[in-house]
Amino acid sequence: MSRTERFEAREAAELRPLPEASYDYGTWKAGIKVQRHYHVNVDGRDYSVPYRLIGETVNIKTTAATVEIYHDSSLVAVHTRRIVTPQDDAPVIDPAHMPENHRAMWRQNPDALIERATSYSPTLGRFVSLHLEINGNPRATHNMLGRLLEVGSVHGKAAIDAACVEAIRRNQINANTLRQILDRGPRKPSRHEPGPSQPPSDNIRGAGYYAEDDDDAA
Repeated sequence: MSRTERFEAREAAELRPLPEASYDYGTWKAGIKVQRHYHVNVDGRDYSVPYRLIGETVNIKTTAATVEIYHDSSLVAVHTRRIVTPQDDAPVIDPAHMPENHRAMWRQNPDALIERATSYSPTLGRFVSLHLEINGNPRATHNMLGRLLEVGSVHGKAAIDAACVEAIRRNQINANTLRQILDRGPRKPSRHEPGPSQPPSDNIRGAGYYAEDDDDAA
């Protein structure tokens, strides 16, 4: 038989489909000690590890897109890889890796508050950012945001967005204003009432000007 016939008869059925994703090249670093602040450093940026592994050694696999951290051959953390720049060398932190007391403090961090609000709605993120600028009290903003998200299921995202837009427009960036707007409900657009009709101008000739007189018709 020909090579084509042999391939179709014996080999084609043994082939497996190609993988959905192309091969992702990875680089390994073995025996890396977890620092006291439960981070490991990869190419100049710190990535968090579960705090219970402080002092332990881990193996790190880096690809173009991810940082994977293994302990005793078990995957314990995965982060999106971020290349360090002069403007950005902040650590990449998963709150689940923190002890509870650190997590409570992290929730009141301004960047974390803005990120949490923005994940719900960009409009709410803008309101929270302004609230932090005006009050300078992350704890107060944290409490306000927590109460607002609790009632989110009652009022709905659209109502909260509309309340934030109105409060920002009125330059009243506070919890009381938001609560009043939400309790009042969305403001109905004002209805335009037509004004009294104006008498015709002398320059406008009415219907009578064009009507034919009986004499003209004759």
